[in-house]
Amino acid sequence: MTFALTLLTTSQAILIVWSKRAGKYEYSVTTANFLVESLKCALSLAALVWIWRKDGVTEDNRLSTTLDEVIVYPIPAVLYLVKNLLQYYIFAYVDAPGYQILKNLNIISTGVLYRIILKKR
Repeated sequence: MTFALTLLTTSQAILIVWSKRAGKYEYSVTTANFLVESLKCALSLAALVWIWRKDGVTEDNRLSTTLDEVIVYPIPAVLYLVKNLLQYYIFAYVDAPGYQILKNLNIISTGVLYRIILKKR
């Protein structure tokens, strides 16, 4: 299951570039993004059900949350949505390898911000 989710996530950039015709997409970018995320959710839920059937529901794999946890979920969810939608428009100007290099700069910027904001070494 982990392999399937990794393959889906890593192939997304290539599939977006391959689906472009004359610099445009012949489908709704929002719908495509929704379907990709729905597929990821379905695969994750299938993996969870498989674990429940194999090991049973335990304290470690039980689904539970509090209102305080749920309140903060929309913030990263909206940022992730914007990032995924912008990805389609970025490919109008950047090729797939260039995008992957720019995307990997995320690791460096995260490390720098972690050090600056949290004052960690």
